[in-house]
Amino acid sequence: MNAEPNLTVRTTGLSQPALPGAPGTSTMPSDSYRRTIVIRNPQGFHMRPAAALAAAARRFQSQATVIHGDRRGNARDILSLLMLLAGFGSEVTLEVRGPDAAEAVEVLAAILGAEEPPDPVPPTPVPKKG
Repeated sequence: MNAEPNLTVRTTGLSQPALPGAPGTSTMPSDSYRRTIVIRNPQGFHMRPAAALAAAARRFQSQATVIHGDRRGNARDILSLLMLLAGFGSEVTLEVRGPDAAEAVEVLAAILGAEEPPDPVPPTPVPKKG
């Protein structure tokens, strides 16, 4: 694993796959990961990195939550992320659960720990009628 120098990397598996046939569970195994990250953006975790994180989180099937102190934010919801009030140097925890959690935790942790958020992905152009 190649760790970025600006990321605090502590990843742990959270749970075992559900037993097949247990009520309310799927037969597909679901991975869970937790990673602690230090906010390195000098302006803290503000609108641009929150938007980048939310856009990236929506690309995955897994559910991601960012925790700062006693506050929890859905990684897909910009307002929820902004309400974390995570300033420069804050330590946040990223929890990811789902079928593609291993990939999601890597991508989302890189965005959270970046000094500058990645450029937003341009929207797909809508075909013209005509």
